[in-house]
Amino acid sequence: MPRVASCLLALAAPLVFGLLSVALGQDANWDLRNYHRYDPWALLDGRLRTDLAPAGMPSYFNPLLDLPYYVLSQVLPGRVLAFAMGAWHGVNAPLLYAIGRAALPDARDRVKLLAFAGLGCLGSAFLSEIGNTMGDDTTAPFLLAALALVLHAGPRTPTTRFVVAGLVAGAGIGLKLTNAPYGLALLVAMLVSAAPSRVARAAALALGLAIGVAFTFGPWAVTLQLHFGNPFFPQFNALFGSPLAAATSIVDDKWFASGPVEALLFPFVFTLFPMRIHEIPLANPLWPLAYGLFLAAAAAGLVRMRASRSDAPSRTLFAFAIVAYLAWLLVFSIGRYLIVLELLLPLLVWLLSHRLFRARVAAAVACAGFVPALALPFVHFETWGNAPFAELPYRVDAPTVVDPALATVLVLTAPVAWTLPDFPRELAFVGRNGSFPESPGYRERVRSILDARGGPIYALLPADTTEAASGLARMNAFLERHEVRADDLVCRYAKAALANAPAKDVVFDEGNRDACRFRRDIQRNRLSDRDAATIAHAIEADGLHVDLATCTIFRAWLGATPFDYRFCPVNRDR
Repeated sequence: MPRVASCLLALAAPLVFGLLSVALGQDANWDLRNYHRYDPWALLDGRLRTDLAPAGMPSYFNPLLDLPYYVLSQVLPGRVLAFAMGAWHGVNAPLLYAIGRAALPDARDRVKLLAFAGLGCLGSAFLSEIGNTMGDDTTAPFLLAALALVLHAGPRTPTTRFVVAGLVAGAGIGLKLTNAPYGLALLVAMLVSAAPSRVARAAALALGLAIGVAFTFGPWAVTLQLHFGNPFFPQFNALFGSPLAAATSIVDDKWFASGPVEALLFPFVFTLFPMRIHEIPLANPLWPLAYGLFLAAAAAGLVRMRASRSDAPSRTLFAFAIVAYLAWLLVFSIGRYLIVLELLLPLLVWLLSHRLFRARVAAAVACAGFVPALALPFVHFETWGNAPFAELPYRVDAPTVVDPALATVLVLTAPVAWTLPDFPRELAFVGRNGSFPESPGYRERVRSILDARGGPIYALLPADTTEAASGLARMNAFLERHEVRADDLVCRYAKAALANAPAKDVVFDEGNRDACRFRRDIQRNRLSDRDAATIAHAIEADGLHVDLATCTIFRAWLGATPFDYRFCPVNRDR
């Protein structure tokens, strides 16, 4: 029976999430429109020597992650492509079941494990990325598979299993480097386990991690090193000193907790105010419950790194979760990078509650958290942007350019780089949109590209900046429904949290008298001529001038949703 249940889950989950992905529509998230389509095209077309950061800093993220989606988008209808992506994301469910079987091996717990796997996949952050290209759902199976391999190891398990586990996890880390905390968590969890050969196993795991990262990221790192003198270009440039980028810091600290008190209470903070760590409102009520149970269990001395052999899998799982969370808190604090832990929350809540309470009370406590977590997707469902399907996933009306082999296109703002694969391939595309850490060497390279090509110069910028999702409107509707006032404690804390949040375009709306409402600092449906003029003004210091009256608006579609763009001649001082 357990084998039948796991087989059914392995078949049903990909089918269900594939169909959900189709129901949501074609992926149209902001990052896709910026770089998830451009990067794999640039790799296949050999654009490193031609272009210069047209999608900003993400122009040089590892394109291997986006390569399958790009290739499939060339040959598959939009619905089939969406189903394929959603089905892969559904693979996380049977892997959660496998992890649960290691922590709860009793055959009587199989139905619970099916429920934990299903509930884990109902987390708001995970659901927000179903079928999309942002990569967190896509790489999660690598980390969960590695964790399952480690947890199911017994005293006589050969060391080669840990090499394989490390290789699988390393492959996921190499595809998306923000998964690195999970690699560290696996290593620490192995070192503090009760296994008598834990040091040898940790060494084997580390070897596998190195091989996996080298396999999926190594070739790209070598390419960046050869072209720019920095294998992570332009990131970590304070260490590598590439002349084409500024000395960027190792981490981006804008999402961090504001101090030790907020850091200590962070799961409560980002559950109450999800835009503290997200750019859209994604809350999961299991976070404060799991965190509160952990603090209580730790205070009671029930969660320890060292474990008896009979309890080793769950203790190893706790160690993995603790290290992964702390590493995330210190290095990123960006919500969607927690998706692997979010998937594990139901199982963690169940295990922690049973360490604190007797079985009946523990089940009641856990279920008290499971009920709102189960209901939330039906009450509030947010994605990063989807579009209705059309006959083709992408359609771009490209401009006609005289002598494209001599012409250069300056990309003045994001996100428009997704249109570039449909332009004449002889063009050179150069980013001047402020999202790249430019150095004097970068600006000199821009001038040398313009001089070497010697032909006409054009500017590219959006004509329409309408976003499909409006989490801000939903938040204001919630505040209005509950009659939250400006002087209420909840509103005062929300103002303080948003003032410290990276989403600086969200501000308190002073025009609503004593009501607690928020607005975007720049509220527009279309990129106005005034806004476009401000963007164009940024390149005048380089002797480049855009006359907006000469711009032409072209049509482009993701699925059936239009995302128009402006294509403008640029005059250059001589």
